[in-house]
Parts: sequence; C-alpha cells; structure tokens
Amino acid sequence: MIMMPFVASSQLLTAKDSVHFLLDTTIGIMQQKALNAHKVDWSGLKKELKEQTANVKTVAEGGFVFTKLYNELSDVHGAFFYKDTMFRSTGKIRNLHKINAVTEAELVKGPKIVAQMITPDIAFLRIPVIVAQDTASVDKIANRINDSIMLMMKRNPKGIIIDLRLNQGGNMFPMIAGLRSLFKEGIVSDSYSHTVKEGEGKVFFRNDSLITGYYKIKINSFTDYSDLPVAVLIGPSTASAGECTAAALTFRNNTILIGEESMGLTSGNEGFELLPSAGFNLAVSVLKDGQGKILYDCIKPDIEVEGGDNFQLLSKDEKVKTAVMWIKKQNK
Repeated sequence: MIMMPFVASSQLLTAKDSVHFLLDTTIGIMQQKALNAHKVDWSGLKKELKEQTANVKTVAEGGFVFTKLYNELSDVHGAFFYKDTMFRSTGKIRNLHKINAVTEAELVKGPKIVAQMITPDIAFLRIPVIVAQDTASVDKIANRINDSIMLMMKRNPKGIIIDLRLNQGGNMFPMIAGLRSLFKEGIVSDSYSHTVKEGEGKVFFRNDSLITGYYKIKINSFTDYSDLPVAVLIGPSTASAGECTAAALTFRNNTILIGEESMGLTSGNEGFELLPSAGFNLAVSVLKDGQGKILYDCIKPDIEVEGGDNFQLLSKDEKVKTAVMWIKKQNK
C-alpha cells in the first residue's frame, strides 16, 4: 500500500472546525476518486451527514461519519486515521472468517521468506507480508527473493511452488519484482479504475527491472525460467498485496492456482494526508487477472483444496501435495 501525500491545508483549526474540514475534504476526494463513487447518492448523503454532525465538537466524536462513508462505498479495504484512532467500514471482508486455526498459529510467528527444495526436483518459495516502502528496502527485499530462486534453480527443478497463503499484504511491488526470473518481459499486473485511463495502471517487466508508477526495481542478476511450471498456493489469508502477487502470476503461461478463495481485498488503495494527525486510505481501483477479468470479489483457485494446511511438514500439506502432482503432470 503506497501513501501518496495530499496536503489539504496548513491552517490551524479549532476542534469543531477540524471535524467539518476533514469531513468536507474527505467527501470531496472520495466523490472524485473512490472506486464505487458512482454508486453513492452524494447529494443526499452530504445533507444527512451535515445534519448528523451539526453539534459534533471533536473528530473522535464524529468518527461515525467516516465509518458511514466507507459503508456507503462498500469499501472494506480503506480506513480513516486520526491520531491513534482508526475508522473503517463495518462490512464483512469476504473470507476473513475462513482462516483456520493452523494458519492463524503460523501467522503469529511473523513473516519469513522460506525457500527450499521439497523434492529433489521441485522448488518451494513462501512469500510473506512485506511492508517495506522506501526504495532501498524494496530493492533489497526484491533481490533477496530473486537470489533465493536463483539458488534453487541450480538444482534444475522441474517446477516451483509459490506459497502465498500467509501473505496478508503490504507492498506488492518487491514481491512481484523478486519473481523476475519466472516472467517474460511485458505486463504483469493491471487494474480497473474509473479515474485512470486504460493502460495507465499497468505494471510491467522491462529488461532487468519492474516498472511501476512508484518504483523502478532493478534485479541484479537472473536467468529466464519463464516457461517453468508454477503452482501458486492461495487461501483466505492471502490478502491485498498477496492477492496482487497471485493475480500477477496469472499473466504468465504454465501457471495454476491451488487452494481456497483469497480473503477478498482485491482493491488497490491510495493514501491521502489531510493534516499531520489525519489521513485516510481509499479503494480507488480493483485488480484484473491475466485474462483481463476484473476481480471484484476475490481470487478463486483453479484447483480447490479445502483445509489440509501443514506449514511445518510440507510433505503432509494437502495443497502442496496437489501442487507437486500438478507439476509432475506438466513434465510428462
């Protein structure tokens, strides 16, 4: 998730003025940029919120209006931040409740990149949450992922399993950039937004770099394995940037998604800073897959495998076992 600054005012405001300033400014931006802005009766909503906040004196007291805005937009991905308080939609995230106990227990251990050969001829790479935003950190992590793949490729694997089941988001770009060796040059990510012209939201590989609207991430050294079979593991804990990475892999051939539906945070957020103590994230776009399908709800697996997760003993993991069988079939 990338926070882009939106400096609305440097004027010192009273507590009461801050509520109305933040509300009016937020509504203005949402009306212009929100993914679902066209579904909202803005005239009626503005009138309703003005009446409800007539006697509100603090932002904390008026926080309910920001929750209402996200509810009206059906935006369960965005959130409004004021000091140490967050306001967001009360709507349910599609598959959040489906995360099983085994996955929850593994998530508690924290993010960790795992790269290993799980059979003599099949590689395995787990990409977790990656929250880095600064250029130096993004470049470092992307190249770490790439180096992990290159090390395994010395064993000449017949395929690779990319495990995104524990990837609940962060920054999609180092995740995708680190997979450079598995892609041909060209588009690897796309999205739909009513405020962006067709083609402007595309992310692509050119030579040794991933080109995005925010970064140019250079991979120091890689070999082309773009024809290698890739099995991607997803589940209800695959969210946001994790879903973006899964969708990116559908832009390549010889790829299959295995597991369960992803969480359902397939929208792209943009961040807006209104005051030093206030700002918000807003869903402004939604993912497309490699076939151009808009992924409004979630990412669905090509082969469904419910449960059976075993992150400690991968040879007993049902999703991994299915992936191994699929890779072997591709090599017959």
